[in-house]
Amino acid sequence: MPKKPKSDSPVLSTKRKKILAVLVAMVVSIILITPPGYYGSLTVRVARVTFDETTFESQSGMSYSGLQAKVEGRNVYDYTYGIEAGGIIRTSDTLVSSSQGTVSMTMHVTVTAPSSSIFNSLGVTLDGGVGARSHTIYLGPAEGVRDPGLYAVTISVSVTITPTGGGTRTASVIIPQGAPLLFILPSS
Repeated sequence: MPKKPKSDSPVLSTKRKKILAVLVAMVVSIILITPPGYYGSLTVRVARVTFDETTFESQSGMSYSGLQAKVEGRNVYDYTYGIEAGGIIRTSDTLVSSSQGTVSMTMHVTVTAPSSSIFNSLGVTLDGGVGARSHTIYLGPAEGVRDPGLYAVTISVSVTITPTGGGTRTASVIIPQGAPLLFILPSS
């Protein structure tokens, strides 16, 4: 009668199960311990900047409205695995039509911290149709919003509009125009 291979022995099967259980426990521990360890708390404060923007086929630019900033406490896991993983700039189309033309938009966000340190986000490019969009920008510890105090935000937007009839138009806008958008991060 032939011998069974070692891999079928109950001792090795039990050993593999224990190793697998330890590996799963380690991964779960890393996922649960790393964010609060890195940020120092189970809650982080995040500034949510929102505004609406409209591009026009017949004009060489865009307009914006409803600019505001609100500081809110977020669960560290939501911030790490939701906001950071999904990108700090979120855009939703409210009334967009490619039949009127297309738009290529690049946004850069600059945050000046209370220490006068300046943090720049990477440029984000959005492509789509001409029309209206809503934008939300999340600024948290990874974007330099950590210490209590007064923060200033400036959003630079470059737009290239290509109407269906031709004749590409470009424009650049600093949001807000004039002074930067200010918000206060309160002390804990």
